[in-house]
Amino acid sequence: GRSARAATAAAARRATATRPGHLAPESAAGAGCDAGVAQTLGLSLVDLEAEWLAAARPGETLPANQWQSSALWLILLLAGFGLMALLWLPLRPVAK
Repeated sequence: GRSARAATAAAARRATATRPGHLAPESAAGAGCDAGVAQTLGLSLVDLEAEWLAAARPGETLPANQWQSSALWLILLLAGFGLMALLWLPLRPVAK
């Protein structure tokens, strides 16, 4: 859900805190892959993979996220159709 994505995004921000092309000081110490990931992201490789797989599952959160992200566009589309309907309705003269 959102907590997995937030944790993954926070981990990515921590990972990109160094300039591209430059290694973090910890990587020069000769840390192994698992230790390097743990130092850089604060997660083990197993936790990182679990979060990645949870974020990659489209079936669990897609409908809710899809409605949230497209609700504004649907409202604007319906409002546009409403305005178009007003233009297509014939104007009736006011009876005196």
